[in-house]
Amino acid sequence: MSYSDGTPGVSYSYDRQGHRNTITDAAGTRNFQYNLDHTIARLGRRNAGGFFSIYILGI
Repeated sequence: MSYSDGTPGVSYSYDRQGHRNTITDAAGTRNFQYNLDHTIARLGRRNAGGFFSIYILGI
């Protein structure tokens, strides 16, 4: 996605099942991993400075 006012763009990627794999924007990149029941299992986040965090959901 791009904007005419200079707002940084946003890009998305999806897997074969239609789940969002990544979101990339000015804040960094978020990676998603899913359980077999299609719920989000893990969310990884790398910010623009290179710092990486992992959040494990549904425990």
